[in-house]
Amino acid sequence: MTRNQALIQAIEFDLRDFHQQRMAQRAGLQMGLLREEQCRPVPDLSRIGRIREAIVCMDAIARKTMGSAAAT
Repeated sequence: MTRNQALIQAIEFDLRDFHQQRMAQRAGLQMGLLREEQCRPVPDLSRIGRIREAIVCMDAIARKTMGSAAAT
């Protein structure tokens, strides 16, 4: 393996690792927002719906990303 190939592999791994960490962090933030909104005395149902939609969307992206990362 050449030096350039080794660098490329390291960068690709770092990008996947960063992406997975960022997705996990974002999911945690969204779950926190959902929990806070649900615990309010008068929860905003439309906001709860939007947060849930965002969680589902992020989950779909994560599954798609994980699948493509496993294939490489």
